[in-house]
Amino acid sequence: MAEQRWQAAEWYVARVLSGGPDWELLAARGHALRANGKTELGDGDWLRAVPGADVRLLWPAADDWAARGKFDYALVALRRLEKAGPSARIDYCQGVASACAGDPRGHRERLSRLLKRLGPKASLDDLDFALAVAVLSDGPNTRWQYLGSRCDGALKKLNEYEADKKYALPGGDSQGSCRLLATRAWLWLRAGNAPAALHAARESVGLGGGGRVWAAVAVGHHREGRLDEAKRCLLRAADGVEQGPWERAEREVLRRAAEKELGERDVR
Repeated sequence: MAEQRWQAAEWYVARVLSGGPDWELLAARGHALRANGKTELGDGDWLRAVPGADVRLLWPAADDWAARGKFDYALVALRRLEKAGPSARIDYCQGVASACAGDPRGHRERLSRLLKRLGPKASLDDLDFALAVAVLSDGPNTRWQYLGSRCDGALKKLNEYEADKKYALPGGDSQGSCRLLATRAWLWLRAGNAPAALHAARESVGLGGGGRVWAAVAVGHHREGRLDEAKRCLLRAADGVEQGPWERAEREVLRRAAEKELGERDVR
């Protein structure tokens, strides 16, 4: 494997595995198979390795599967990670994966767990995770005004930290503000306030924007009757700047929600 001789690596791993299962060797053979162009077989080895695996396989596998849209596989890895030690990030990823996989029950369960973490001393990361998962579905009985107030508090806190450089969300303060403002725009949309949503979205666009905020701008314009502008913004929603696989997955869920509202299909 060190020499990237994938066919030979695959052969040797198969010989060793004949003596019994070993998650590290299964993961290694999966890597060799994938590198040799046998992606589905490699995925199968990774899935068989998951029950005994640790974070060396589980997070890379979950991220890879999310990047390729295999959210049912990603959920298998995330559930194993949860057994090793639950966290807000795992709940966030499971919430996103459930939304992408069309599992509303799973999405609600993870959102509920994330919201329970939002005590008076909740971190900005916890707030960001919970709010990002909340806006992925327009669920009934969701307290949008309450979530909006928590988002406003997070933005205020982030602005205060920016002044002293004590804290930054991943990617820097401006990216953190950009993301929270995009989330705020969607919270306003879910609450039925298009003008306020557009105001927050434009602020996010001014900081760099992204696909998820352009989808919000499209919905806001549509609700205010500017249909041509809404369609132009929806086209931009397909070309986001989101870096991580989970952020890109969020963008796609929200872009599809915008497409549905505008009555558009497969806008690219």
